[in-house]
Amino acid sequence: MLRLRLKFLLACLTLCFSLGVRAADAPAPLTIEDFARKPVISRVELSPDGKYFSGMMYLRGLQTLAIDEIDSEDRPYLIAGDNWDIRWYQWMGPTDILMGVALPSAIQGAPVIVTRLVHADVASRKMRMLFGKDDNRGFFQIQDRVLSFLPDKPDRFLISASRLDPGRPRVYEATFKQSRLPRSAVQKSMDGVKTWWADALGNVRAGIGHTADQQASVFTLKSADGAWQDYSALYDDGFEVAALPTFDQDLVYAKKPNEGGFRPLWLFNVATGEWVEEVASSPNSDISSVGLSRDGQKLLWVNFENEAETRIIFDEWYKALNDTIDKLYPETRNGIAAMAENESRGVMVSRSGSIPDHYYLFDKEKKSMSFLQTSYPSLHDRAPGRVHAVTFTARDGLTIPGYVTLPKDLGLDDKPNIPFVVHPHGGPHARDFERFDWLVQMMVARGYGVLQLNFRGSTGYGLEFLNAGKKEWGQAMQDDITDGTNWLVEQGLADGERLCIVGGSYGGYAAAMGLAKEPDLYQCGVSLNGVFDIVGLVKSKSRFIGGRFATRFIGNLWKDRAALVANSPINLVDQIKAPLLIVHGEDDRVVRVRQSRRMSNAMPQARYVELPNGDHSISRPDNRLKFSQELMDFLGKHLGNSTYSLF
Repeated sequence: MLRLRLKFLLACLTLCFSLGVRAADAPAPLTIEDFARKPVISRVELSPDGKYFSGMMYLRGLQTLAIDEIDSEDRPYLIAGDNWDIRWYQWMGPTDILMGVALPSAIQGAPVIVTRLVHADVASRKMRMLFGKDDNRGFFQIQDRVLSFLPDKPDRFLISASRLDPGRPRVYEATFKQSRLPRSAVQKSMDGVKTWWADALGNVRAGIGHTADQQASVFTLKSADGAWQDYSALYDDGFEVAALPTFDQDLVYAKKPNEGGFRPLWLFNVATGEWVEEVASSPNSDISSVGLSRDGQKLLWVNFENEAETRIIFDEWYKALNDTIDKLYPETRNGIAAMAENESRGVMVSRSGSIPDHYYLFDKEKKSMSFLQTSYPSLHDRAPGRVHAVTFTARDGLTIPGYVTLPKDLGLDDKPNIPFVVHPHGGPHARDFERFDWLVQMMVARGYGVLQLNFRGSTGYGLEFLNAGKKEWGQAMQDDITDGTNWLVEQGLADGERLCIVGGSYGGYAAAMGLAKEPDLYQCGVSLNGVFDIVGLVKSKSRFIGGRFATRFIGNLWKDRAALVANSPINLVDQIKAPLLIVHGEDDRVVRVRQSRRMSNAMPQARYVELPNGDHSISRPDNRLKFSQELMDFLGKHLGNSTYSLF
C-alpha cells in the first residue's frame, strides 16, 4: 500500500495482512528483508485527551510521524522530511506536538549534527520551524533541549540554550511562535553546568556538568527556598537524580549506591542533605527508570535494569491495568507505553526476547482492549530464536552476564555445537537486554547461535562493575569477550572452528581488536561504524564542548597515549589473519568514516563497504538492507551453512 491508513481500532486487519503477516494456510518463507526492514511502528504516544494516537513509522523509505484520530475516518496526518530525522516528539496539548529534529551540517569544517524544533498543529495540519530568525552563534548547533512544558501556559515551554557560549547554557521560556530566543532567561548560566533539569511544573531544579579543566564533575540542586546546593562530591560517588517530584520542592528521587554497589531509589532532601527513605531496591540490579504522573505529584512505577526483576507499580489504577494484561499474556513482559492525561485510553506494549513489540489500545469507558499493531508484522509469531540468560566467569573471577540466542528448537543443555556469532554491544558504557533484536534474530534464522555479553564497563550491574571498564579498551573488556567466546566452546554450544565476532560502534572496535588479539580464535570479523584508531577518536571528541571529560573513561590523550596506541587495531593490522568486513556510513557524525577508510587502506584484503548518506545507527532503510545483505553473505562464506538455517 502506497498510502498507509492507520485505523488502529480495527485490530490491524487491513495493515497486517497487506504487509504479509500471515496467509490463510502456510506463511511465506522468511527473507533477509523481513528482518532488515524498519519497524512498522515505534515510539507510540496518545494525545492528552486520548483523541489521537501517534507513532513513528517508515513510509516510502522516509521516517514518518503518523497521527491518527482514533474515532474518525479521516486520513492520518503524516509528518516526514527528506533531510532530517525526528529525534523525539511530545504532545504539548490536545492538538499540539513539539518535535526535535536532527540535520547533518558542519562547523568550521567539522561534520556535526544540528538540531531544530518543529511545532505541528494537528487540527490545521500545519508545521513551522521555531527560531528560524535567530542567528546567535551559541545557538546554532543545538536548538531542541526542551526541559519542561508549562501546564498553566499551554503554548509555552522551557528550553536550555545560549546566545554566545554553548558551554554556558541558560534556560528560557519560549512559545510555539518563537522565531528568536527571548531576551531574558528564567535561569542564568552557572559555572560548570552544561545540562539543566526542570520538573513538570517548569521549575529549574538541577544542573550537571564539569569544571573548566574537565577534571571533575559539577552537580548542583536547588532547594525550595531558591538556594543552589553543591552536591558534586555525591555525584562522583554515584549519586544520580532519577526524577523531580513536585509535591515538595526540597525532595528529589535519587539513586544512591549501597554496599553491594547497586543503586536503589531514595527520597533525598536537597535542603538538609538527608536521605529521607528508601523507595525501591533490588539486591541484583540498579534502578533504570522512574515514572511520575504528568503533574509530578505521584510516583507511578519504578523499573530495574535487570529485566528479571519485576517492575514495582505504586499507582493502584496502573497496577490493576498491568495485572490484567499480565494475565492475558503471561509469556511476555508487559507495560504501559502511553496513557492519556485523563486516563480514558492507554496503549499497552507486550514483548520478549523472541517476540517483537505488540501494541494494544484499551478504552477505560468501554472496558475494551484491541490489538493495534506489531513492530515486525512479518515476524509475528515467527521469530526463529529463543533468548537464554547466561553467566560465565572471566579469567580474573568476575562474573559476566549475557544472553545466548539459539534456534528455538534448541536449548542450552542440547550442546548443539553450531556456528556462532559473538556480538559485543556498542557504548561501551551501555548494555544488552533480553529484548527482541532484529539483527540477532536474522543471524539465528541462518542457523547461527549468537552471544551478547555485558562485559565489565556495561551499565546496570552496579558502580564497581561499571568502573571496572574504565580505560580498559582492548584490555580487560576485550578479555571478557575472549573468555565468553571460549566459554561457548567449552559448553558445547559453539563449534570452535566456526566463530565470527560482529559488532557496531564500540562493538565494531571489539570485533577488529578480537581478530588482532586472538588471531587463531575467530574465523571472521565484522565492524559496523567501528573505531580503529583510539587516539584519533579522542582527538576528534576533544574538539567539542566537554570532549575531554566525556572521553575520560577511554583515556587521556597524553598520559595514556601509549596504551591508546597499543590498543588501536589500525596499529595491529599485521596481527589480523581472519577475513574482516568493514561497513561504515558516509555521514556518520559519531565515529568519523575516515576511521574505516584508513583501516581499509591499511588492510586492503578486508572487504570495505561505505553506505551512502549513512549515519551511525544505519537509520536509512536502504542502508540497513545493504548492511544486512553484506553481513549474511559474509557469514555464509566464512561460517558455512547450518542445519538450522531457515533461508
